[in-house]
Amino acid sequence: MGSSRVELADHYHTTVDFLLSGLGPEPTEVTPGEPGPKLGHIPHLTWAAVIPWIEQGAGVPADIHGYLPGQDIVGPRGFGVSVPDDTMLPDFPEGGVLYVDPEPTAVSGDYVLARTDTGEITFKRLIRDGGRTFLRPLNPHYPVRQVVDVRTYGVVKRLMVIRDFRR
Repeated sequence: MGSSRVELADHYHTTVDFLLSGLGPEPTEVTPGEPGPKLGHIPHLTWAAVIPWIEQGAGVPADIHGYLPGQDIVGPRGFGVSVPDDTMLPDFPEGGVLYVDPEPTAVSGDYVLARTDTGEITFKRLIRDGGRTFLRPLNPHYPVRQVVDVRTYGVVKRLMVIRDFRR
């Protein structure tokens, strides 16, 4: 069996046999009555679940909005999270869903989820210039913040915006 099957089984907390045949222990940490993850889907996390998802790296947290297609975009540890506010307008509207990959090392110019020296987790553009690090909102009504101690929790790979229109 290929290692990708083992990794997939580990990701969904089940066995390769269950993935291939549907027999055996079912995936864990899926709330009864709630739809579970589909193959190739990622969890749509609440902001409160982002840090536990990254730091613990095991199981799907209980407080998620559901699942999104897109594991091919952000990898097996990737996740979605909604844009929380208007600081990244006009490109990232509030409520849009960010597809975040926690694996790559962020470089200057990336859009990132980051924890600042105040402990806040935020979504901004990472700028490194002359040995200094900044988190830059796109909305000019918010200030660029220089940060001393910042930890990136993921690089944004895609934005999904769904707009419902009344006919």
